[in-house]
Amino acid sequence: MDSSGNGYHPWDSADRSVWRKYCGFLSLSEGDFKAVQESLLMESLEIMGRSPWGRSLLGGTVPLSVEEFRESAPLTTYEDYAPILDLREENYLSFKPYSWAYTTTSRGGGKWSPYSQRAYDNLTDGVFSSVILAAARGEGEINIKHGDKGIYNIAPKPYISGYVAQGLVEKFGFKSIPPLELAEKMDFRERIEAGFEMALRTGVDIMCSLSSVLLKMGQRFAEHSQGGGFKRSRLHPAVLYRFSRALLGSKASGRGIMPRDLWPLKALIGWGLDTSLYGSEIADYWGAQPYEFHACTEVGILAQQSWNKRGLTPSPYAAFLEYLPEDEIGKIQRDPDHRPRTVLVDELVPGRRYEVVLSSFYGMPFLRYRVGHLIKVLSKGDPETGVSLPQISFVGRTDEAIDLAGFTRLDEKTIWEALAGCPFQYEDWTIRKENPGGSPSLHLLIEVRDRLKPQEVEEVLHQGLRGVDPGYRDLEDMIGLKPLEVTLLPQGTFERYAQEMRRRGLDPSLWRVGHLNAPQARINELLDMAN
Repeated sequence: MDSSGNGYHPWDSADRSVWRKYCGFLSLSEGDFKAVQESLLMESLEIMGRSPWGRSLLGGTVPLSVEEFRESAPLTTYEDYAPILDLREENYLSFKPYSWAYTTTSRGGGKWSPYSQRAYDNLTDGVFSSVILAAARGEGEINIKHGDKGIYNIAPKPYISGYVAQGLVEKFGFKSIPPLELAEKMDFRERIEAGFEMALRTGVDIMCSLSSVLLKMGQRFAEHSQGGGFKRSRLHPAVLYRFSRALLGSKASGRGIMPRDLWPLKALIGWGLDTSLYGSEIADYWGAQPYEFHACTEVGILAQQSWNKRGLTPSPYAAFLEYLPEDEIGKIQRDPDHRPRTVLVDELVPGRRYEVVLSSFYGMPFLRYRVGHLIKVLSKGDPETGVSLPQISFVGRTDEAIDLAGFTRLDEKTIWEALAGCPFQYEDWTIRKENPGGSPSLHLLIEVRDRLKPQEVEEVLHQGLRGVDPGYRDLEDMIGLKPLEVTLLPQGTFERYAQEMRRRGLDPSLWRVGHLNAPQARINELLDMAN
């Protein structure tokens, strides 16, 4: 990413204060964490109280304490903000937005979030800290430098990833491949192809991508190189040396060329619920363990891994964090008037799952906002790194979890985990809850690479789900229900779907069908591509 942008300020990788500033949250105690959160919350509530919208959300009175705020302010969802944010009514806000970030929902709708200058600065600082931690092998290590190159293979502005790329370029001096001003004019496929073509000449230091994409790219690299797919005669002279060196290394190991042979990465950042499940395989292809952080468009970074790339540590700087216990989610669904209780970071219990509730800082508009993200608490801390804050994992969305007869609520990560244990390879999948004849059914549509029958896939995955989810196991053991049904899709179905969405000029988020409870219209489109 290019250092010529306005606002770029040099930083010294050897300066210990850089680590303290951007990664110091890992050293916070629970008491310190709560103190930072409370201070930023009270400041933000005061700012919001100056705006018409803020005063209406707060009931006309700014709370004088965190306790008063949690007692008096109700939980909210995006529908409470849509009349203002969908129209980008800036006069109702407490600040002049620096930018408006956008995201699409699984149901095909969209959400807008206004960022103040301070909120945007916090967003880019948080992502910069993730790059530092992704490249670090131990505490205090900063193995990145000015001018390090990253391929621009993420969604452009107004998606939040585009603003992140802009910040890493303009504020921290990284270089974008292709250059930022050129990349933002390309469509997604053009940008990816141009980025990798340039990277073969220039090299690349930092890679950020969906983990499923990283996995498929690694697999296809190995397949093409073993099958003679890389023809030296077709290569630009500038990349012959890079390919020759990669080929020698791969032949010495008795395998095809992998991305790690072409690009020795400093940092690999992946996202998606499959990251932890396929992390070792991705690392084998790319030569670096993928690093994860947890974020949302509404406020930015919520939690980050440390340098050991295991559990996620909550970050205190983007929003005031409350957590809604999973049993309270069920009570709200049964009784919309139920007043649920939330817990704070020091009250999280290992092994339990919670929905994240956030109140944005820096005057941004979200108060006690149900972002829909479901997390699982792994432990109270991490003895290996000395981090004393809870370690969590993002497991899915509460609005997409599949309820099966009240026995279990399957989240996306559980499905990924069961699939990871299956002895077959697949391209992609989507699963829906259906109710033929009034009985709950799990309908899986999957594109497998092996020659299998639907019944074979069904039985293997059924046993996998029994192994990873006790509630699913009880469904069969207690009431004799085996809800899984499988439809095998011809090879190339998901790619044809993506091509058709691109042809129609739809935004990148609609190129993917969605893994859990995709809308029926998308399922119909996918089935059309299979015929």
